[in-house]
Amino acid sequence: RIPELEFGAIYNVKIVEVRENGLMLQFNPKMQPAFLHVSQLDQRKVNHPSALGMEVGQEIAVKYFGRDPATGQIRLSRKVLYSPATSVIKNLGSKR
Repeated sequence: RIPELEFGAIYNVKIVEVRENGLMLQFNPKMQPAFLHVSQLDQRKVNHPSALGMEVGQEIAVKYFGRDPATGQIRLSRKVLYSPATSVIKNLGSKR
């Protein structure tokens, strides 16, 4: 029996393939691998999964956002699990 995925749940998944534009991830041996687009890997722009050290066999955490209503594809994100980059620093005390 194929396990049901719960909307909004965080899953540990195994990387089964590294592609130019993302990763193929295995939730469970009974399920087809799911695709995670490179834009959902990290808060920062990533050109290739290997830039984050992603490799086959590695386990990562992803959040499940249901299925795309048009295509039925599983929607996943890794970047939502990490706080945004703190590159924007505002100084409210200075007067100009």
